[in-house]
Amino acid sequence: MEKIVSDSTAQEIVTKLSDNLEQNISILEAMISKTEDFYGLVAARLPEIEQNIDETIEETELLINYFIETESNESEVNGGFQMAEVLGNLQKRINQVYDSLSARDEISEVLEGFVIDSTDDQAQFSEVLNLIEELDEVLSELEDLSINAIIVSSKAGDKGAGFRVISNEINRLSADIKEKYNFIEESMLNLQNWYDDFTDDLHRLAEIEETVATDYKQEVKGVFNEILASLQTISDMLKDFMDHINQAVAPIYDIMVLTQNQDIIRQNLENLIKIISNTYQEVKGLNLIGMGDKEILDHLVFMSEVFNLSQKLMTNILQQLQDSLFAIQDKFTEMDLNLNEIKEDGKELTSFLAGRPEEENRTVEEERVSLELIYQNLINFIPKLTNALEELDDKYVHVLDNKMIFYDNMKKIQEQFTEINGVANQFNKIRLLAKIEFSRMPTAKQSFADDIEAAIKDFINSSDHNQRLYSDLKVHLEENYKQFMAISSKTRDTINQSNEVIAESEDKLLLTKRLIKEAIQALQQSINDLVSEVTMVNQQIDECHTLQTEGQSVIDSLEEFKLEVIELKESYLEKAGLESWEEHNERLQELVIQFTNYLERKTAQDEIDDLDIEVGSEGGELTLF
Repeated sequence: MEKIVSDSTAQEIVTKLSDNLEQNISILEAMISKTEDFYGLVAARLPEIEQNIDETIEETELLINYFIETESNESEVNGGFQMAEVLGNLQKRINQVYDSLSARDEISEVLEGFVIDSTDDQAQFSEVLNLIEELDEVLSELEDLSINAIIVSSKAGDKGAGFRVISNEINRLSADIKEKYNFIEESMLNLQNWYDDFTDDLHRLAEIEETVATDYKQEVKGVFNEILASLQTISDMLKDFMDHINQAVAPIYDIMVLTQNQDIIRQNLENLIKIISNTYQEVKGLNLIGMGDKEILDHLVFMSEVFNLSQKLMTNILQQLQDSLFAIQDKFTEMDLNLNEIKEDGKELTSFLAGRPEEENRTVEEERVSLELIYQNLINFIPKLTNALEELDDKYVHVLDNKMIFYDNMKKIQEQFTEINGVANQFNKIRLLAKIEFSRMPTAKQSFADDIEAAIKDFINSSDHNQRLYSDLKVHLEENYKQFMAISSKTRDTINQSNEVIAESEDKLLLTKRLIKEAIQALQQSINDLVSEVTMVNQQIDECHTLQTEGQSVIDSLEEFKLEVIELKESYLEKAGLESWEEHNERLQELVIQFTNYLERKTAQDEIDDLDIEVGSEGGELTLF
């Protein structure tokens, strides 16, 4: 048998319930304030966090664009500072140098008569030099015969006077020709000296070009292959890094969705406060002394139903907090941990691409593993190549500057041969006169006259032949030399243009490295800002879990209230001699009609029998009236 509680004792319990309900209302109002603060903090910081995320991803994409060509048409990497583009232009220009140097075969073909060893009688230039020897032999024979002719004419006395005049003229013309030969020999000597310098320059050009076109070509091919492989490795590493960033910040999009539950939770707390406040007002004004038992039972049943419903509603609110605000805090914690890991990875990436700051102590291994090392071979190779190209240019300049020595002396020789040919025409007249005057010297041997005529004829023929031969050789040599000069000038232009482009590419390479360093530092700063922002928010909302404790305290107190009310109800049932008592649901109906969402109405329907309430669909969470 239950102990029957007196009305005065029951009144004390009800008064105590009133005070406790007031405390619960205060707790719930504080919970609203805290949820407003926590959700407000998240809502206020989300735009800046989103901006930091966007900047971090943009900085990473920018960094990737420095290394490889991407599908993005709006890349901020422009002005030819993409590393692959800079290296591609540099490699293309170096290959153009190799192509221009491959014209060695063409030069060799053009200068075949020039550059054959001068001891080879087939060399065209050697043929020019050999003309002097041939003419000199004929002239020496003619000079000897003219001296003998003077002697013969002297022995003939008066009858040899005419022949002596002719003999003296032959001697004079021979001396004139000899002088012209001396001029030719002088020009030939100049040509020989020029030719020696020319062939030396050609040999040196061939040596340098062979080194550049073979050794350097293989070396730079290996350097570029290594660099391009490194570029791909770096770009893959940066893509993985960006993937990790995207994974780390992915919860932010869930957080944006979860913050939308703030209004529902606030409305639910406000509705719960209304229910408890209405109950508080009823309990506060309740005077059990002198009230009938059945009327008291109506109040007690109403209170137990309200406390039970309030418990369920508070449980639902805590679950909503768990699914929303607490989930937000958990996701911020997850982001905080992941971003701090990325921050450390970013430091390693910065050290690799930009080098550790000079003020920090760097290990030997860290010094070796850096972007600088990847391009060191290329940086070292470029001066070696440009120095070789500059030496080539100097040699070509020397060759081109000495062209007038060749043309001037070839012209002088042509002029002397023309004059010698004019003298040869005079010998034609002398030959006829010599024959006439020789017939007047009956004592002279006919064979001597024949020798003179043959020597003059040989000279005339030799002079004519040599002039034609020289003219042909001159045209051919000058044409070949002209072609060589054109090829040399073109090659020199290519070398100079290439040197300019290589120097420009080297400058761009160094500038791009600096831009990469700035980009990775900007990326690291973006990551640091993002981490700081997320960490700060995480720390500030870390106390949101106190809402769980406060909400649970409300649930526990409502359970205690419900048990006390049920105990009072049982006492009054016994006192009234009743087994049960059901209160009409009109007042509960008035309370729950104010519920604004599906979950509240569904909870009320599940907890209270015979409740006439339109639950609605689960789709629309919040409906404000």
